Amino acid sequence: MEGAVTTSASLDAAFKQSASATASGFVTLLGEHAEDQQGLTLSAVLTEGVQVAVERAPRGTGQERVVPTAEGSSRGDLTRVVTACCDALAERHVRVPPLSTQLRSNLPRVGNDVEATATAVATLRALRDLLVLNVDDHELARLAWKAVREATGTTVGLASAFTASLGAPGTLVRLDVRSLDARRLALPDGAELLVVLGAQAWPSHEAYLARRQECLAAADALGVNSLRDVVDAYDLTELPELLHRRAHHVVTEVERAREAERADARELGALLNASHASVRDDYQACAPDADRRVRTLRTLPGVLGAKFTAPHVVALARSDALRSFGRSANRTSPEARTTTAWRRA
Repeated sequence: MEGAVTTSASLDAAFKQSASATASGFVTLLGEHAEDQQGLTLSAVLTEGVQVAVERAPRGTGQERVVPTAEGSSRGDLTRVVTACCDALAERHVRVPPLSTQLRSNLPRVGNDVEATATAVATLRALRDLLVLNVDDHELARLAWKAVREATGTTVGLASAFTASLGAPGTLVRLDVRSLDARRLALPDGAELLVVLGAQAWPSHEAYLARRQECLAAADALGVNSLRDVVDAYDLTELPELLHRRAHHVVTEVERAREAERADARELGALLNASHASVRDDYQACAPDADRRVRTLRTLPGVLGAKFTAPHVVALARSDALRSFGRSANRTSPEARTTTAWRRA
């Protein structure tokens, strides 16, 4: 049973009138299809994000709990996420006063779930400050995850909320989904990431759910609680071909995310390349057009690796090649905007 969230006994909890906070967006690099099997994920935390400002509304004005003004974001009704955050705190016995809120987002179109998750984390950070709540970043991530699922009706993974809550702009986050241990990592020296936005979405939600069920069936056939528990890919050889493909992707992707923690720039690029091949061939979640874009980007000078991570293409390049890489990416994908996901100071 979830416990109550407590507030500080200081006067700040009663008299603080306003607070604001930000949270960054992120892009998953490795492990996006291993999360359901309690695997590892590696994500790049963007410098762009969402800012949420909250202010106590005047008493007796008849205002709703949340009176939002959204600025800089035209991608859906994020105000439902703010309301869901207040509801999540109320369920934990926190008295949330009437509030007015203001949202600003400079996130590129990295995905509705990403923006919703960043909004939830920023909202809860602002409320933690305003109400002086005793909530650490792990608990805040759980509350954000619950709020996003309630507000959007999607099955967004817990890894997303933990990445947004525990990550720092311009870093990588490696998350162990089973233990929820999160480690901040730096990109290897001399390398940067570029995201080519909007390459391809999933064919359908049904296709995504089908692959999840196939992974569950593979784990059941192997007699393990999750594919995370498979030690050696050789153990998969007795599975039917389709289940072998799905399980092989998850098992090898977990290992790639583990190896990324110690990888230099060239090794990390090779891991991205191997992950892309596995997503394409084993998980069968990459359309030919997205695969062509990845292969084209790999031919550019200075590119160390590239992969499809729905719905984008991510490339690792040498820092000195990034400027020409961005121009070339725009030429090869004229309908897609590019953004630097990470830049070393």
